[in-house]
Amino acid sequence: MVDDVSDDPFERRLWHELRQGARNVAGVRYQLGVTAYLASLSRAGALDFVEFTPEGLEDIDCLDSYDVQWHVQVKEVGAGAGSFPLSRMVEVLDHAVRAISLNSRIVAVTDGLLGRG
Repeated sequence: MVDDVSDDPFERRLWHELRQGARNVAGVRYQLGVTAYLASLSRAGALDFVEFTPEGLEDIDCLDSYDVQWHVQVKEVGAGAGSFPLSRMVEVLDHAVRAISLNSRIVAVTDGLLGRG
């Protein structure tokens, strides 16, 4: 277990409750690719992220220059060949909402086609 996630007891408890995926290998390459893409866009000035925390409270936690925390959920679906139904999006958002504060945002990234269901 990772015990140095945060000094904040609430954040540490959340990490242990929410981050089962942090101990799983599935989707790691896609998640790394998304992290690299976000970092590249930030370096180029297209995004305003100044800090990245892979496997923070969500798949990727990003901090922008206004001190706003962005919690990014990354979901690979069949290497881009699958669908990502609305019901799955609700699950992703329901999971992420537990990690947010008033000064944070939720982002969902998928390679799947958004669809019904």
